[in-house]
Amino acid sequence: MSFVFLTGCYCGKETQEIPCTIESFGIAHYECQNECSRVLECGNHKCKSKCHAGTCEQCERAVDAVLRCPCNKVPLDKIYERDGVPHRKTCSDSIPTCGQICGRQLKCGVPGSYHECQAMCHEGECPPCPLVTPVKCRCGSLDEDVSCSELTTKADEVRCKRSCKKMRECGRHKCSMKCCIEIDHLCTLICGRILTCGLHRCEDTCHRGNCRRCQETSFEELTCYCGAQVTYPPIPCGTKPPECTNPCSRPQRCGHAPTHNCHPEDDCPPCTILVDKLCFGKHKIMKSTPCYLKAMSCGQVCNKPLPCGQHHCQLVCHEQPCVPEGGSCPQKCLKSRESCGHPCGSLCHSGFCPDITCKEMVTITCECGNRSSLLKCSENDREYRALTTSLLASQMQNMNSGCSVDISEIFTATARPDKLK
Repeated sequence: MSFVFLTGCYCGKETQEIPCTIESFGIAHYECQNECSRVLECGNHKCKSKCHAGTCEQCERAVDAVLRCPCNKVPLDKIYERDGVPHRKTCSDSIPTCGQICGRQLKCGVPGSYHECQAMCHEGECPPCPLVTPVKCRCGSLDEDVSCSELTTKADEVRCKRSCKKMRECGRHKCSMKCCIEIDHLCTLICGRILTCGLHRCEDTCHRGNCRRCQETSFEELTCYCGAQVTYPPIPCGTKPPECTNPCSRPQRCGHAPTHNCHPEDDCPPCTILVDKLCFGKHKIMKSTPCYLKAMSCGQVCNKPLPCGQHHCQLVCHEQPCVPEGGSCPQKCLKSRESCGHPCGSLCHSGFCPDITCKEMVTITCECGNRSSLLKCSENDREYRALTTSLLASQMQNMNSGCSVDISEIFTATARPDKLK
Protein backbone atom coordinates (compact mmCIF):
# COMPACT_ATOMS: atom_id res chain seq x y z
CA MET A 1 0.00 0.00 0.00
CA SER A 2 1.45 3.37 -1.07
CA PHE A 3 1.02 6.62 0.88
CA VAL A 4 0.58 10.14 -0.46
CA PHE A 5 0.93 13.54 1.11
CA LEU A 6 -0.61 16.89 0.20
CA THR A 7 1.68 19.72 -0.90
CA GLY A 8 1.09 23.19 -2.32
CA CYS A 9 2.79 25.41 -4.87
CA TYR A 10 4.96 28.40 -3.90
CA CYS A 11 2.32 30.97 -4.83
CA GLY A 12 -0.39 29.10 -2.92
CA LYS A 13 -2.86 28.80 -5.82
CA GLU A 14 -2.73 25.01 -6.27
CA THR A 15 -2.30 21.83 -4.25
CA GLN A 16 -1.67 18.24 -5.30
CA GLU A 17 -1.07 14.81 -3.85
CA ILE A 18 2.47 13.40 -4.20
CA PRO A 19 3.35 9.72 -3.62
CA CYS A 20 5.47 9.25 -0.53
CA THR A 21 8.74 7.88 -1.99
CA ILE A 22 12.46 8.35 -1.56
CA GLU A 23 12.49 10.73 -4.53
CA SER A 24 9.77 12.92 -2.98
CA PHE A 25 11.43 13.07 0.44
CA GLY A 26 11.92 16.67 1.54
CA ILE A 27 9.64 18.18 -1.14
CA ALA A 28 7.47 20.79 0.57
CA HIS A 29 6.39 22.93 -2.39
CA TYR A 30 6.45 22.85 -6.18
CA GLU A 31 6.31 25.34 -9.05
CA CYS A 32 2.95 25.64 -10.85
CA GLN A 33 2.39 27.37 -14.19
CA ASN A 34 0.39 30.29 -12.80
CA GLU A 35 1.60 33.86 -12.37
CA CYS A 36 3.14 34.44 -8.94
CA SER A 37 1.00 37.54 -8.15
CA ARG A 38 2.55 37.99 -4.69
CA VAL A 39 2.76 41.60 -3.51
CA LEU A 40 6.26 42.98 -3.95
CA GLU A 41 8.25 44.78 -1.25
CA CYS A 42 7.07 48.12 -2.65
CA GLY A 43 3.55 47.23 -1.54
CA ASN A 44 2.04 48.69 -4.72
CA HIS A 45 2.59 46.07 -7.40
CA LYS A 46 2.43 42.28 -7.78
CA CYS A 47 5.02 39.86 -9.09
CA LYS A 48 4.43 39.03 -12.77
CA SER A 49 6.84 36.09 -12.89
CA LYS A 50 5.70 32.47 -12.88
CA CYS A 51 5.32 30.67 -9.58
CA HIS A 52 8.81 30.43 -8.04
CA ALA A 53 10.73 29.69 -4.85
CA GLY A 54 12.37 32.37 -2.72
CA THR A 55 11.70 36.08 -2.65
CA CYS A 56 10.34 37.96 -5.64
CA GLU A 57 12.52 40.27 -7.68
CA GLN A 58 12.65 44.01 -7.10
CA CYS A 59 9.77 46.08 -8.50
CA GLU A 60 10.65 47.07 -12.05
CA ARG A 61 9.41 50.61 -11.35
CA ALA A 62 11.51 51.03 -8.22
CA VAL A 63 13.25 54.40 -7.86
CA ASP A 64 16.73 52.90 -8.00
CA ALA A 65 15.75 50.51 -10.84
CA VAL A 66 14.52 53.14 -13.30
CA LEU A 67 17.41 55.42 -14.28
CA ARG A 68 16.37 56.53 -17.77
CA CYS A 69 13.23 57.86 -19.49
CA PRO A 70 10.65 55.38 -20.91
CA CYS A 71 12.24 55.44 -24.39
CA ASN A 72 15.65 54.84 -22.75
CA LYS A 73 17.31 57.75 -24.56
CA VAL A 74 17.93 60.29 -21.73
CA PRO A 75 19.04 59.68 -18.10
CA LEU A 76 16.49 60.84 -15.51
CA ASP A 77 19.13 62.97 -13.71
CA LYS A 78 19.54 65.04 -16.83
CA ILE A 79 15.78 65.48 -17.18
CA TYR A 80 15.55 66.57 -13.52
CA GLU A 81 18.24 69.25 -14.05
CA ARG A 82 16.84 70.35 -17.43
CA ASP A 83 13.14 70.52 -16.66
CA GLY A 84 13.26 71.04 -12.92
CA VAL A 85 10.73 68.27 -12.26
CA PRO A 86 10.69 66.75 -8.78
CA HIS A 87 12.58 63.52 -8.24
CA ARG A 88 10.60 60.26 -7.98
CA LYS A 89 10.00 59.17 -4.38
CA THR A 90 8.18 55.83 -4.86
CA CYS A 91 7.51 53.29 -7.59
CA SER A 92 3.99 54.68 -8.05
CA ASP A 93 5.35 58.04 -9.23
CA SER A 94 5.23 58.60 -12.97
CA ILE A 95 8.48 58.33 -14.93
CA PRO A 96 9.49 61.67 -16.51
CA THR A 97 9.60 61.70 -20.33
CA CYS A 98 12.32 63.28 -22.42
CA GLY A 99 10.02 64.90 -25.00
CA GLN A 100 11.68 63.16 -27.95
CA ILE A 101 10.14 60.64 -30.38
CA CYS A 102 9.83 57.22 -28.75
CA GLY A 103 11.60 55.26 -31.53
CA ARG A 104 11.02 51.84 -29.96
CA GLN A 105 10.98 49.04 -32.52
CA LEU A 106 7.52 47.68 -33.37
CA LYS A 107 6.63 44.23 -34.71
CA CYS A 108 5.30 45.63 -38.00
CA GLY A 109 7.37 46.32 -41.12
CA VAL A 110 9.53 43.95 -43.14
CA PRO A 111 12.38 41.95 -41.51
CA GLY A 112 15.49 44.13 -41.20
CA SER A 113 13.44 47.30 -41.51
CA TYR A 114 10.83 47.17 -38.76
CA HIS A 115 8.80 50.30 -38.07
CA GLU A 116 9.57 52.52 -35.07
CA CYS A 117 7.10 54.21 -32.74
CA GLN A 118 6.51 57.80 -33.89
CA ALA A 119 4.75 58.92 -30.71
CA MET A 120 6.45 61.14 -28.13
CA CYS A 121 8.31 59.40 -25.32
CA HIS A 122 5.68 57.62 -23.19
CA GLU A 123 5.07 54.93 -20.62
CA GLY A 124 3.33 51.64 -21.32
CA GLU A 125 2.61 50.02 -24.70
CA CYS A 126 3.18 51.94 -27.91
CA PRO A 127 0.05 53.11 -29.80
CA PRO A 128 -0.97 51.36 -33.07
CA CYS A 129 1.27 52.10 -36.04
CA PRO A 130 -0.47 54.23 -38.75
CA LEU A 131 1.67 52.79 -41.57
CA VAL A 132 1.17 49.73 -43.83
CA THR A 133 3.36 46.65 -44.10
CA PRO A 134 4.01 44.73 -47.35
CA VAL A 135 3.02 41.16 -46.50
CA LYS A 136 3.99 38.06 -48.45
CA CYS A 137 3.15 34.62 -47.10
CA ARG A 138 5.72 31.85 -47.17
CA CYS A 139 4.04 29.96 -50.05
CA GLY A 140 3.77 33.12 -52.20
CA SER A 141 -0.03 33.13 -52.61
CA LEU A 142 -0.53 36.29 -50.51
CA ASP A 143 1.31 39.47 -51.61
CA GLU A 144 -0.32 42.75 -50.54
CA ASP A 145 -0.03 45.77 -48.25
CA VAL A 146 -1.73 45.34 -44.89
CA SER A 147 -2.46 48.05 -42.32
CA CYS A 148 -0.05 47.66 -39.40
CA SER A 149 -2.96 47.90 -36.96
CA GLU A 150 -4.45 44.71 -38.52
CA LEU A 151 -1.26 42.67 -38.20
CA THR A 152 -1.38 40.14 -35.39
CA THR A 153 2.13 38.83 -35.93
CA LYS A 154 5.36 39.77 -37.68
CA ALA A 155 5.25 40.20 -41.47
CA ASP A 156 7.53 37.20 -42.11
CA GLU A 157 5.28 34.95 -40.02
CA VAL A 158 2.03 35.63 -41.90
CA ARG A 159 0.26 32.54 -43.27
CA CYS A 160 -2.38 32.64 -46.00
CA LYS A 161 -5.54 30.50 -45.89
CA ARG A 162 -4.93 28.71 -49.20
CA SER A 163 -5.18 24.92 -48.80
CA CYS A 164 -2.59 22.80 -50.58
CA LYS A 165 -4.18 20.53 -53.21
CA LYS A 166 -1.17 18.30 -53.91
CA MET A 167 -1.38 14.57 -53.23
CA ARG A 168 0.62 13.21 -50.34
CA GLU A 169 3.22 10.50 -50.82
CA CYS A 170 0.65 7.82 -50.00
CA GLY A 171 -1.28 8.66 -53.18
CA ARG A 172 -4.60 8.44 -51.30
CA HIS A 173 -4.97 11.79 -49.50
CA LYS A 174 -4.47 15.43 -50.35
CA CYS A 175 -2.16 17.64 -48.27
CA SER A 176 -4.82 20.27 -47.28
CA MET A 177 -2.22 22.19 -45.21
CA LYS A 178 -2.70 25.96 -45.04
CA CYS A 179 0.06 28.00 -46.74
CA CYS A 180 2.06 24.84 -47.47
CA ILE A 181 5.76 24.91 -48.43
CA GLU A 182 6.40 21.18 -48.02
CA ILE A 183 8.21 19.35 -50.80
CA ASP A 184 7.75 15.70 -49.83
CA HIS A 185 4.15 16.00 -48.54
CA LEU A 186 4.45 13.10 -46.12
CA CYS A 187 1.17 11.56 -44.99
CA THR A 188 0.69 11.46 -41.22
CA LEU A 189 -2.66 9.63 -41.24
CA ILE A 190 -2.98 6.02 -40.14
CA CYS A 191 -3.41 3.54 -43.02
CA GLY A 192 -6.26 1.57 -41.43
CA ARG A 193 -6.69 -0.92 -44.29
CA ILE A 194 -7.63 -4.52 -43.51
CA LEU A 195 -4.57 -6.78 -43.51
CA THR A 196 -4.40 -10.07 -45.39
CA CYS A 197 -5.39 -11.92 -42.22
CA GLY A 198 -8.83 -10.30 -42.49
CA LEU A 199 -8.92 -9.62 -38.73
CA HIS A 200 -6.67 -6.63 -38.07
CA ARG A 201 -6.00 -3.24 -39.63
CA CYS A 202 -2.70 -1.71 -40.69
CA GLU A 203 -1.40 0.62 -37.96
CA ASP A 204 1.39 2.18 -40.06
CA THR A 205 1.18 5.68 -41.47
CA CYS A 206 -0.59 5.83 -44.82
CA HIS A 207 1.63 4.40 -47.57
CA ARG A 208 1.76 3.16 -51.15
CA GLY A 209 1.65 -0.50 -52.13
CA ASN A 210 0.61 -3.47 -50.04
CA CYS A 211 0.50 -3.37 -46.26
CA ARG A 212 2.97 -5.45 -44.33
CA ARG A 213 1.99 -8.86 -43.08
CA CYS A 214 0.04 -9.02 -39.82
CA GLN A 215 2.45 -9.36 -36.89
CA GLU A 216 -0.01 -11.14 -34.58
CA THR A 217 0.98 -14.72 -33.76
CA SER A 218 -0.96 -17.54 -32.10
CA PHE A 219 0.64 -20.21 -29.91
CA GLU A 220 -2.29 -22.59 -30.01
CA GLU A 221 -2.56 -25.59 -32.34
CA LEU A 222 -4.59 -25.11 -35.51
CA THR A 223 -6.58 -28.16 -36.64
CA CYS A 224 -8.96 -29.02 -39.46
CA TYR A 225 -12.67 -29.38 -38.62
CA CYS A 226 -12.45 -33.07 -37.79
CA GLY A 227 -9.09 -32.72 -35.98
CA ALA A 228 -7.20 -35.21 -38.15
CA GLN A 229 -4.68 -32.62 -39.45
CA VAL A 230 -2.77 -30.29 -37.11
CA THR A 231 -0.54 -27.22 -37.63
CA TYR A 232 1.71 -26.57 -34.64
CA PRO A 233 2.58 -23.10 -33.22
CA PRO A 234 3.81 -20.48 -33.66
CA ILE A 235 1.09 -19.73 -36.22
CA PRO A 236 1.01 -16.34 -38.01
CA CYS A 237 -2.33 -14.54 -37.96
CA GLY A 238 -4.47 -15.37 -40.98
CA THR A 239 -3.09 -18.89 -41.49
CA LYS A 240 -5.79 -21.19 -42.92
CA PRO A 241 -6.53 -24.57 -41.30
CA PRO A 242 -4.58 -27.48 -42.81
CA GLU A 243 -6.11 -29.37 -45.72
CA CYS A 244 -7.71 -32.70 -44.80
CA THR A 245 -8.42 -35.63 -47.15
CA ASN A 246 -10.91 -37.34 -44.83
CA PRO A 247 -14.60 -37.29 -45.83
CA CYS A 248 -16.68 -34.48 -44.30
CA SER A 249 -18.17 -35.60 -40.98
CA ARG A 250 -21.00 -33.06 -40.80
CA PRO A 251 -24.60 -34.29 -41.23
CA GLN A 252 -26.18 -33.17 -44.53
CA ARG A 253 -29.59 -31.51 -44.55
CA CYS A 254 -30.77 -33.66 -47.45
CA GLY A 255 -29.82 -36.86 -45.65
CA HIS A 256 -27.35 -38.06 -48.32
CA ALA A 257 -23.83 -39.13 -47.47
CA PRO A 258 -21.32 -36.30 -48.10
CA THR A 259 -19.28 -36.55 -51.30
CA HIS A 260 -16.70 -33.91 -50.36
CA ASN A 261 -13.69 -33.78 -48.02
CA CYS A 262 -13.36 -32.11 -44.61
CA HIS A 263 -13.42 -28.30 -44.95
CA PRO A 264 -13.09 -25.21 -42.67
CA GLU A 265 -16.12 -23.34 -44.07
CA ASP A 266 -19.29 -23.30 -41.94
CA ASP A 267 -21.54 -24.38 -44.82
CA CYS A 268 -21.00 -27.57 -46.80
CA PRO A 269 -20.87 -27.47 -50.62
CA PRO A 270 -24.19 -28.21 -52.40
CA CYS A 271 -25.14 -31.87 -52.67
CA THR A 272 -24.74 -33.04 -56.28
CA ILE A 273 -26.25 -36.55 -56.00
CA LEU A 274 -28.75 -37.10 -58.86
CA VAL A 275 -32.37 -37.69 -57.84
CA ASP A 276 -35.87 -37.63 -59.44
CA LYS A 277 -37.91 -34.45 -58.83
CA LEU A 278 -41.09 -32.92 -60.21
CA CYS A 279 -40.65 -29.97 -62.58
CA PHE A 280 -41.65 -26.46 -61.49
CA GLY A 281 -45.16 -26.79 -62.87
CA LYS A 282 -45.53 -30.39 -61.63
CA HIS A 283 -46.14 -31.58 -65.20
CA LYS A 284 -43.77 -34.55 -65.02
CA ILE A 285 -40.91 -36.11 -63.06
CA MET A 286 -37.43 -34.89 -64.11
CA LYS A 287 -34.84 -37.62 -63.78
CA SER A 288 -31.16 -37.03 -62.90
CA THR A 289 -31.80 -33.73 -61.14
CA PRO A 290 -28.95 -32.55 -58.78
CA CYS A 291 -30.11 -32.78 -55.17
CA TYR A 292 -29.37 -29.12 -54.35
CA LEU A 293 -31.83 -27.89 -57.04
CA LYS A 294 -35.44 -27.43 -55.95
CA ALA A 295 -36.75 -28.39 -59.40
CA MET A 296 -36.10 -28.00 -63.13
CA SER A 297 -38.13 -26.72 -66.06
CA CYS A 298 -39.62 -29.44 -68.28
CA GLY A 299 -39.92 -27.10 -71.30
CA GLN A 300 -43.68 -27.44 -71.63
CA VAL A 301 -46.21 -24.60 -71.52
CA CYS A 302 -47.18 -23.83 -67.92
CA ASN A 303 -50.96 -23.75 -68.68
CA LYS A 304 -51.95 -22.92 -65.09
CA PRO A 305 -55.23 -20.95 -64.78
CA LEU A 306 -54.55 -17.25 -64.15
CA PRO A 307 -56.31 -15.24 -61.40
CA CYS A 308 -58.54 -13.53 -63.99
CA GLY A 309 -60.39 -16.84 -64.57
CA GLN A 310 -60.35 -16.39 -68.36
CA HIS A 311 -56.82 -17.34 -69.44
CA HIS A 312 -54.10 -19.90 -68.81
CA CYS A 313 -50.37 -19.12 -68.39
CA GLN A 314 -48.54 -19.39 -71.74
CA LEU A 315 -45.00 -19.22 -70.32
CA VAL A 316 -42.61 -22.16 -70.43
CA CYS A 317 -42.61 -24.18 -67.17
CA HIS A 318 -41.19 -21.79 -64.57
CA GLU A 319 -40.55 -21.27 -60.85
CA GLN A 320 -41.80 -17.70 -60.33
CA PRO A 321 -45.54 -16.86 -59.98
CA CYS A 322 -47.41 -16.71 -63.30
CA VAL A 323 -48.53 -13.17 -62.45
CA PRO A 324 -46.27 -11.00 -60.21
CA GLU A 325 -47.77 -9.93 -56.87
CA GLY A 326 -49.96 -6.90 -57.42
CA GLY A 327 -49.83 -7.40 -61.24
CA SER A 328 -52.60 -8.14 -63.72
CA CYS A 329 -53.15 -10.68 -66.48
CA PRO A 330 -50.94 -9.77 -69.49
CA GLN A 331 -53.08 -11.52 -72.11
CA LYS A 332 -55.77 -10.00 -74.35
CA CYS A 333 -59.51 -10.21 -73.76
CA LEU A 334 -61.21 -12.89 -75.93
CA LYS A 335 -64.83 -11.75 -75.52
CA SER A 336 -66.69 -11.24 -78.84
CA ARG A 337 -67.73 -7.74 -79.87
CA GLU A 338 -71.46 -7.21 -80.39
CA SER A 339 -70.93 -5.08 -83.50
CA CYS A 340 -68.65 -7.34 -85.58
CA GLY A 341 -68.12 -10.57 -83.62
CA HIS A 342 -64.34 -10.17 -83.45
CA PRO A 343 -62.49 -10.56 -80.10
CA CYS A 344 -62.21 -7.46 -77.85
CA GLY A 345 -58.38 -7.33 -78.15
CA SER A 346 -57.84 -5.12 -75.07
CA LEU A 347 -55.76 -6.23 -72.08
CA CYS A 348 -57.61 -8.69 -69.88
CA HIS A 349 -60.22 -6.86 -67.81
CA SER A 350 -63.37 -7.40 -65.78
CA GLY A 351 -66.84 -6.08 -66.59
CA PHE A 352 -67.86 -4.60 -69.96
CA CYS A 353 -65.35 -4.30 -72.77
CA PRO A 354 -64.10 -0.76 -73.54
CA ASP A 355 -65.63 1.01 -76.55
CA ILE A 356 -62.61 1.17 -78.88
CA THR A 357 -62.26 0.64 -82.63
CA CYS A 358 -61.76 -2.92 -83.86
CA LYS A 359 -58.35 -3.42 -85.48
CA GLU A 360 -58.98 -6.97 -86.74
CA MET A 361 -58.03 -7.35 -90.47
CA VAL A 362 -60.84 -8.55 -92.78
CA THR A 363 -60.96 -9.40 -96.49
CA ILE A 364 -63.56 -7.52 -98.57
CA THR A 365 -64.64 -9.17 -101.86
CA CYS A 366 -67.05 -7.83 -104.47
CA GLU A 367 -70.14 -9.84 -105.50
CA CYS A 368 -68.55 -11.14 -108.69
CA GLY A 369 -65.42 -12.18 -106.84
CA ASN A 370 -63.02 -10.40 -109.18
CA ARG A 371 -61.70 -7.89 -106.63
CA SER A 372 -60.82 -8.16 -102.96
CA SER A 373 -59.20 -5.87 -100.40
CA LEU A 374 -57.67 -6.26 -96.89
CA LEU A 375 -58.91 -3.63 -94.41
CA LYS A 376 -59.23 -3.07 -90.71
CA CYS A 377 -62.67 -4.00 -89.42
CA SER A 378 -63.30 -0.43 -88.23
CA GLU A 379 -62.41 1.03 -91.66
CA ASN A 380 -64.66 -1.50 -93.43
CA ASP A 381 -67.54 -0.57 -91.14
CA ARG A 382 -67.03 3.12 -91.89
CA GLU A 383 -67.05 2.51 -95.66
CA TYR A 384 -70.16 0.32 -95.35
CA ARG A 385 -72.02 3.09 -93.51
CA ALA A 386 -71.01 5.63 -96.12
CA LEU A 387 -72.28 3.28 -98.89
CA THR A 388 -75.55 2.67 -97.02
CA THR A 389 -76.10 6.41 -96.60
CA SER A 390 -75.52 6.94 -100.33
CA LEU A 391 -77.98 4.16 -101.29
CA LEU A 392 -80.57 5.49 -98.87
CA ALA A 393 -80.28 8.98 -100.38
CA SER A 394 -80.75 7.52 -103.88
CA GLN A 395 -83.88 5.60 -102.84
CA MET A 396 -85.30 8.72 -101.21
CA GLN A 397 -84.99 10.58 -104.53
CA ASN A 398 -86.95 7.77 -106.23
CA MET A 399 -89.64 8.04 -103.56
CA ASN A 400 -89.92 11.78 -104.22
CA SER A 401 -90.46 10.98 -107.91
CA GLY A 402 -93.45 8.81 -107.03
CA CYS A 403 -91.77 5.44 -107.51
CA SER A 404 -92.09 2.57 -105.03
CA VAL A 405 -88.78 1.41 -103.47
CA ASP A 406 -87.55 -1.50 -101.24
CA ILE A 407 -84.98 -0.36 -98.59
CA SER A 408 -84.96 -3.59 -96.56
CA GLU A 409 -81.61 -4.69 -98.00
CA ILE A 410 -79.97 -1.47 -96.88
CA PHE A 411 -80.60 -2.25 -93.16
CA THR A 412 -79.84 -5.97 -93.22
CA ALA A 413 -76.45 -7.17 -91.94
CA THR A 414 -76.10 -9.45 -94.97
CA ALA A 415 -75.72 -6.41 -97.23
CA ARG A 416 -72.25 -5.59 -95.71
CA PRO A 417 -69.49 -6.48 -98.21
CA ASP A 418 -67.55 -8.46 -95.53
CA LYS A 419 -70.67 -10.52 -94.78
CA LEU A 420 -71.16 -11.67 -98.42
CA LYS A 421 -68.43 -14.36 -98.18
